[in-house]
Amino acid sequence: MAGAGGPSGHRRVRGLLAALAAVAATLAGCATAGEPQQPGFTEALRLDDGDEVTQTFVARGERLSRLEVLTATYRVEDPDGRLTLVVQGAGHKRTVRTAGDDIEDTAWLTLAFDPIDDAAGETFAATLTWAGSDPIAVFVHEHDPYPDGSLEGRRGDLAFRVGHPPTVSATWSTVSRIPGEFVRRLAADPVFGVAWLVAVGLAAAALGGSVIRSRRRDAA
Repeated sequence: MAGAGGPSGHRRVRGLLAALAAVAATLAGCATAGEPQQPGFTEALRLDDGDEVTQTFVARGERLSRLEVLTATYRVEDPDGRLTLVVQGAGHKRTVRTAGDDIEDTAWLTLAFDPIDDAAGETFAATLTWAGSDPIAVFVHEHDPYPDGSLEGRRGDLAFRVGHPPTVSATWSTVSRIPGEFVRRLAADPVFGVAWLVAVGLAAAALGGSVIRSRRRDAA
């Protein structure tokens, strides 16, 4: 029989750590995606010359520094024009401009700006304005699935993601908010709690099965 410090014992430890990580990831992933994101979409919102669209959201971490949007070019390569992003909130304003040739068809476009300190918990408005002879589009979800913001002037949400520089403090800020976010989601949607408990139960069952199989191999 292999000792606790042998290869089999090491496998059990690695399996335990992996299962615990899976449970933690389930909690983190269900309770909060870290930063606001709404990647789903139901339609493309066309932007002609001079058109703009605004999405509001609440930042979850500090040093907000980028917005990603899902774009379309109607199969035109290097559309002629310029896309401007203005982010406002928490007493700050950031402006980013990108040329049309940086925009790809059905692809995520990253718009980075100088970090906004003390962004956590603050409401921001992100406005995209297109100026150009070729139309482009941004993808939106007409059913407004993002709970902490929405498109202005119409129902729904932009398909978007936001982010921060990968610092230890920003990561800790996000992790420390997981319990509160979990409780908020549970109060707003009891079905979420049931789904989370099922996910944790499956992870625990997988852990138990792994331990039992390992012990049987050791006893053989």
